[in-house]
Amino acid sequence: MLKNAIAVSAVLMIITLISRSSADDLKDSALYQSADTTKPELLYPVDYVTRFEAESACTVHMAGAAHWAVSDWMMGDEIYKAYQDPSAEGLNGGYPFQIDAVAIHLQFSSPGTIHASADIEGLHPDLSLPSCPYPGGVIDMSSEQTFHIPRAGGYLLTIVFDEAITVTSPYFCGFYFSNDISAMKPEIVLDNDPYLCVNWNDWGEGYIDLVDNEYYPFPGNLVLFSIGRSGGSTAGIPKVRMAWPPDSSTCSSKVYLRAVELANTIPTTRCSFEYYRPGKGWTVIGEDYNSDVSLRNGIGPSSYQDGYSLSWDVSSLAEGWYQVRATIYDQAQNSGSDTIDIYLDNTPFQPEFTYPSRGDTICDSVTFIMNIPDEDASFVQFEYLEARDTVAIAPALLLQSKYGDTDGDRHDGNYFANGEFGEFYNAPVLVAGYIRYFAEHGFPGLAQTGRRSLTDRDIVEELADSMQIRRNLGAKDDNFIRAVEEYFRRRGNQFTVDLLTSPSIGDLDYIMGYKNGAILTAIGHPYGHWLGFAEIDFSSSTNGLHSVMIYDTRSGTILQSTLRFNPLPEIMYKGSYRTIDLAVAIYPKDSSPSGTVFGLDFDPSDGFGSHWDIPEVEESEYYIAGKGIDNQSHTGERIVRINILCKDDYASGDVNADGNLNVSDAVWIINYVFAGGEEPRPSLIKGDANCDNLVNVSDAIWLMNYVFVGGPPPCS
Repeated sequence: MLKNAIAVSAVLMIITLISRSSADDLKDSALYQSADTTKPELLYPVDYVTRFEAESACTVHMAGAAHWAVSDWMMGDEIYKAYQDPSAEGLNGGYPFQIDAVAIHLQFSSPGTIHASADIEGLHPDLSLPSCPYPGGVIDMSSEQTFHIPRAGGYLLTIVFDEAITVTSPYFCGFYFSNDISAMKPEIVLDNDPYLCVNWNDWGEGYIDLVDNEYYPFPGNLVLFSIGRSGGSTAGIPKVRMAWPPDSSTCSSKVYLRAVELANTIPTTRCSFEYYRPGKGWTVIGEDYNSDVSLRNGIGPSSYQDGYSLSWDVSSLAEGWYQVRATIYDQAQNSGSDTIDIYLDNTPFQPEFTYPSRGDTICDSVTFIMNIPDEDASFVQFEYLEARDTVAIAPALLLQSKYGDTDGDRHDGNYFANGEFGEFYNAPVLVAGYIRYFAEHGFPGLAQTGRRSLTDRDIVEELADSMQIRRNLGAKDDNFIRAVEEYFRRRGNQFTVDLLTSPSIGDLDYIMGYKNGAILTAIGHPYGHWLGFAEIDFSSSTNGLHSVMIYDTRSGTILQSTLRFNPLPEIMYKGSYRTIDLAVAIYPKDSSPSGTVFGLDFDPSDGFGSHWDIPEVEESEYYIAGKGIDNQSHTGERIVRINILCKDDYASGDVNADGNLNVSDAVWIINYVFAGGEEPRPSLIKGDANCDNLVNVSDAIWLMNYVFVGGPPPCS
């Protein structure tokens, strides 16, 4: 299969292989003819600044020269894969291998626009055979890129990854075409030497081998290949990824920065964080010399350590876009870096309710007051929506001991003592359970690669690869956070992934109750472990305890538990309360429900608020949402959960609704009258102790006389 190798440079090497594509109604009519053998035009995505010089590349083709061109096969909305092994005889490569780009050779009869992305996948652990490798979990994926085909002819479409991808064994490179390109009449370029199990294509019906299939066996290998560097001094360079915040996110006040070194092959000594603003150059934020990060392996306890991280005070910086770079150094001062873009806004549109408070009981009317730090805030809309006392989510209940298999028997416990990894698969199995839930509730693309549906095992293994479970024997927090964020970003970027270091009950209610999201929590005892909430009782709690149900992958079941705040959040697990070290929230970006509008405020001069004369609604708990926008089109929202209840057993004068009549009620009224304090609870009329239809200081005096000198009780 190997053809002659033409060495031009010792640094860059192109490994050529193959993949396939189509749609059922077109495949049977595919034809092949001689390919245009003139050199194809090298084409990069729109707005890409070229890093490669074709003349300086070393081209080593595992496929031969262009010979055939297959027409009436490719339509779009499909993915092509090519098996790659840089250590194969004649390629002069080896491992570790750093992949910079993926390219594919196509011909077009008409100009047009193509939307495509490239990825690198490992071999499927179950479906691959020594003689026939099969595509597996995604190792890394580019963002979607746009190509403009200017005229008819042959093109080498090339996508360069933001950061080099390091592999240590054979892999697949892939090209996914997301739009319909049939009008451009694309032709797939092949050589004249077909081999089985090298080229794969999926258009939603599962992978087929392009050389051996029921539609149209290809007469050669498709020219799809990766570009990279093998061995040498590059093997020891740290591979860096910003774990937090996500790229293109909006930040304010204090920004929590985390970076991780992915190669994990050499000791590192420090991480330097910097920011860049056009015209200002790079400015050092700070350095961290402690790379220790929590490893949750489901076996031993784990203390909370956040690895290379910094808290960055951005309060003095101007609003706008900034680049943030993390650079990690090893003992020899070799370094690798990763750069992200963030938007800084120190007066963000983040509304907060200052009155009423969460859990307050309201009867007939109330004035809602919000504080918004954004000086450009221009409008707030107030809505109400009935809230459920108990909120539930139903993840797929996967048992982690059925994963991490190496011997082909998925049901033998997959114990590490037998050379398998089941004990360590808690993190990817947990996340996969919630991915399956979202995929079955409106987001099917989360369980697909191209148009190929993913099994639970596919999802688990892709996450396990990204989290480096088998390498580290467990999930490091940074790898967990990065892997979850990247998985959802690669599959449509329709979800927000938030890192919560000390969530409140209000935070959990907003994410799980209001936004219909999922919350995953990390504990360190009795062993490092991730748990997922399956149900939370958000109703008012007199003892500070909330009944919850948690998903535990060790048993593959839902467990009854209790959540408390002491003051940090703690969850009952294995007979004791365990501190939640951190939580990861996952929720759809456009999932805010539409409530009933009861107020609009366009005047920021006196703050934002709205008076609500409560209509005749069912007595229940409700979300009150404040949603708004500023002059720069930045939006934001906040909720408060209140209880609408007009009980007859509230004593008149019991204005703090604690069930007692005492001096605290008189003080409450004085604060309300003279200091702008809260209104009497649950309704204003409860403060009218003398029944003169007013609430003023005379009511406080009436209560004082009743409490201290035996005066008449408050009237009813």
